[in-house]
Amino acid sequence: MTGTSGSHRAHSIIGASGYDRWSRCPGSVRLQRVAEAHGMGSSSSFAKEGTVAHEVAAECIENARDTWEAIGQQIEVEGETYTVDAEMAEAVQVWVDTVLGDAAEYRREVGHQPTILVEVTFDLSDIRAEMFGTSDIVMLLPAWNMIRVYDYKHGVGIPVDVVRNGQLMYYALGALHHLGRQDKGFDGVELVVVQPRNHHHMGPVRRWRTTYDDLAQWMEQRLLPAVDRTRDPDAPLVPGDHCRFCPAKTFCPAMHELAEEALSVDTVKPLSDEQLAEWLEKRAALRHFIRALDDEGYSRLTRGNTIPGYKLVPKRTSRVWNEGAEKALKSKLGNHAFTTSLKTPAQVEKLDGGREIVKEHAYKPEGGLTMVGENDGRPQVKAQNAADVFKDF
Repeated sequence: MTGTSGSHRAHSIIGASGYDRWSRCPGSVRLQRVAEAHGMGSSSSFAKEGTVAHEVAAECIENARDTWEAIGQQIEVEGETYTVDAEMAEAVQVWVDTVLGDAAEYRREVGHQPTILVEVTFDLSDIRAEMFGTSDIVMLLPAWNMIRVYDYKHGVGIPVDVVRNGQLMYYALGALHHLGRQDKGFDGVELVVVQPRNHHHMGPVRRWRTTYDDLAQWMEQRLLPAVDRTRDPDAPLVPGDHCRFCPAKTFCPAMHELAEEALSVDTVKPLSDEQLAEWLEKRAALRHFIRALDDEGYSRLTRGNTIPGYKLVPKRTSRVWNEGAEKALKSKLGNHAFTTSLKTPAQVEKLDGGREIVKEHAYKPEGGLTMVGENDGRPQVKAQNAADVFKDF
């Protein structure tokens, strides 16, 4: 195994991680430059936690060790210190098991180890300026004439699809460019997303295979035209769910127009299904805008700014036991001071013989229905109205 350190990744303003946003909203790149010039491009706490998870994963994969050994380790990211806890270790272990499991499969089939490149930096600026980035893991499988490009998602909020995923296709092109495709001859490409903390109908590990020719065609037809659109001084601003990680939300003209439109609705009639669909489409952008206003307000107040009508106050907290409480409670109240509960099916599966017990005694209860976009991969459930239910009576 070989690897390169990527603890302090350089981020391109038109990099792979932001592809979903700037390919849909080319004008966001122009605003992002303004935001960064005013110091508004700093990472969120969730992004910093993701950076810690990636560092733990990289170390464990490079040294072929389990993540539980990293519990309690402290890692500093942008001036903040994060402690690796059991929840993070459990999630990252799925990522480590996936990569090392794939390597073991190749070794069994071929008889020798694949090459695993950790935190692979690439530079496509000879194709277009500012196109560079870092791939989490690239695995070289020369006997199969293939590479695997892995991306770890530590976040909980957004389930990520792998099929024709623009971010991963961008990473794959960068990896092939980094390797020198003509010399290495890797034509097969498998993209792998590992997202253990978010539900997806395809499971926590998703895979999709493509080819170098398909990637090259995608680059010419989709990626480069999208990059070129961001260079236009009048590139349009298009609000949507992709605004989630944009640092310019609070001063984006298109976002302000959308908010004003929402506030100026003066109809006294209920929305039609079509009107409701239009506003459901807009609600994600509005939600991100409102949350960004809250975050910016809190940030300014903590920096000492005065915002008319708002102030900082202590959060409400619950009482916790101090040191020595457990011993005193046990002495005074015995077992009455403690509670016990069954482990979850997922926890029991990890015990010896646990899988068989879970298979026999665990089940998934019905969880009701939820509303998602039509591009969600889960099959549709047709709700019954009262006429359907009582039609036989």
